[in-house]
Amino acid sequence: MTPPKQQIMARRSFGKEVTSFDELRESILTFASRAAKKLRVQSSLTSAVMVFVRTNPFKDVPQYARQMVVPLPHPTDDTLLIGRAVTAGLKAVYQGGFRYKKSGVMLMQLMPKAERQATLFEEVDAIARRARLNEAVDRINARFGRRTVGLAGTAIAKRWAMRSDNRTPAYTTRWDELPPVR
Repeated sequence: MTPPKQQIMARRSFGKEVTSFDELRESILTFASRAAKKLRVQSSLTSAVMVFVRTNPFKDVPQYARQMVVPLPHPTDDTLLIGRAVTAGLKAVYQGGFRYKKSGVMLMQLMPKAERQATLFEEVDAIARRARLNEAVDRINARFGRRTVGLAGTAIAKRWAMRSDNRTPAYTTRWDELPPVR
């Protein structure tokens, strides 16, 4: 058995440079959803999230790179709470006027879900309802496709998504990429 991860990161370089806050937020929320799903798969909780953005260091343009760690009020694997935290972190690090090339989210201070301690101000019923909601979303996405249900801030058409025009087809591993026989 592989040991559980101590950090979970979701990040990508963009297919085209991003300048608007809304597009950056779309990418950050997409990465937060992916990371939260991985967190639930390994039955862990996170106590802090890190958000980072950066411009292209290989171009001769003004450079900018920032990151911020946002502590969570209590350990969680809830996509909605993680999404709120990364949005707050992005608001703190975003600077207008730059052409961003990469963004990402890292879940930090992970702990096993079984070792979770309740706090005085948490509502046990609310935690159970949110757990059922996340489980339902995960089941729907597993059955109908990875991006069927997600956070409201994530876009359907990701203009910032990585380009894969020159990717080699995966004939041996994907049914939908088999060449048709005529």
